[in-house]
Amino acid sequence: MIKIVIYKAKEGRIKGFKISGHSGYGIRGTDIVCSAVSALGQTAIL
Repeated sequence: MIKIVIYKAKEGRIKGFKISGHSGYGIRGTDIVCSAVSALGQTAIL
């Protein structure tokens, strides 16, 4: 299971996030679901 934790400041702004785990859709290193989650997480930083 992929777990996403979002950290917020007191005023409600998002100040960070952490993504961990594995989707179980495919073998580690070839899992397209994990790849998509990683890509979206990296895009959110930009």
